[in-house]
Amino acid sequence: MINRDFEYINEVIADFFNMKNIKKRLNTFDEQGITGWEVWLQIEFAAFITAESKAFEWNRELRYGCDKRKTSGDYIKPDFILKKPYWTSGTHVALEFKQNSSPTTCLANMLSDLKKLDLIKQSESTLRSAWAVGVTRIDSIELSVLEDKLASSAEELTGDKKPYKHTLLQQIKCTQFAYMLM
Repeated sequence: MINRDFEYINEVIADFFNMKNIKKRLNTFDEQGITGWEVWLQIEFAAFITAESKAFEWNRELRYGCDKRKTSGDYIKPDFILKKPYWTSGTHVALEFKQNSSPTTCLANMLSDLKKLDLIKQSESTLRSAWAVGVTRIDSIELSVLEDKLASSAEELTGDKKPYKHTLLQQIKCTQFAYMLM
């Protein structure tokens, strides 16, 4: 199941970042030194999945109760909840978005969000898996260093000794940006 979820999210995210208008905006942000565009990214993704031909259901920031044994918080609201039509009724995938010009900070924020999603009360959860997508400005030298950090962070989070299976670092063609998926 987790392999299929990773493949599904990977495909949707790749299609999203291959769109010309997204690349154009990213280049504008880079040229103008614009930061703090995470909400823009989420809005564009919402428009994309609404128009996407691979029909699936989605919601934004649904509230899930927290497991009081793990935290004192009341609710957690993932950025997106996605469901393909043929998935078992009541099962969803959570997707968090992060954006930061620092690759290390972006990755740390992704990890923080994934740990936050782990606090959802299991009796209220309809989540079959949770994923984070981080977008950062990166050059080719930083790319290989970040790949190692992404893998070790995934291993730390999951305890999986083969984290490469469910992580991805992908340069966004024709831009100075890359996205991470974990």
